[in-house]
Amino acid sequence: MRQKIFFILGYIMAVAGIFLPTRAGTVTGFTMQRATNNGFTQNATSFSLGGSARSYVDAGTLNPRVTYYYRINASNAVGTSGWSTISVLVP
Repeated sequence: MRQKIFFILGYIMAVAGIFLPTRAGTVTGFTMQRATNNGFTQNATSFSLGGSARSYVDAGTLNPRVTYYYRINASNAVGTSGWSTISVLVP
């Protein structure tokens, strides 16, 4: 089953507590990961997004009744944030 999953990056970042302090500069990119286990070792896929991204549609093929785990981090010239709290989705 093909499902599109829409993410509001600002919301995920606010809930997960991802931020780069103002002194660190502007966010230049995000990396979002999807996997079928919370250790991100099974069926893991990474999505690179630009720093101005505020939403993302995961148009990958997602199977019903399979649990998918998502996490995201942000980066800029100073470095990369830690991974967010894991979000869980079962289509």
